[in-house]
Amino acid sequence: MKIKKIYLDMDGVLSDFEARYEYLYKSKPSSMRDKKNFNVNWDDFVHTKQFEQLDWFDGAHDLIRFMHDLHKEGYVIEILSSSGGEKHHESVEKQKNVWLQSKNIPFKIGRAHV
Repeated sequence: MKIKKIYLDMDGVLSDFEARYEYLYKSKPSSMRDKKNFNVNWDDFVHTKQFEQLDWFDGAHDLIRFMHDLHKEGYVIEILSSSGGEKHHESVEKQKNVWLQSKNIPFKIGRAHV
């Protein structure tokens, strides 16, 4: 069976969402999921366009170079990424596309579940 498409996750593979969140809010995002502060922090994270400012995840440069080589060989590469919910879906998707463009990553974002 020939692979036709390769999916890459953005957060935690290409970009370091957790490091940015921890830097801003002094807590891990997973520790806040059941607390109301997460929603406040999440709203702030999105409204201040933090997804556009994420750092590269360790090793992501090498992974992207490898994916570029595969793309040249005819493989379809697509980015999968969650927007965290319908409330901010449009804004998060736009910010993540800005991040990809700023890093010269030409692969499109696929429609992941929210």
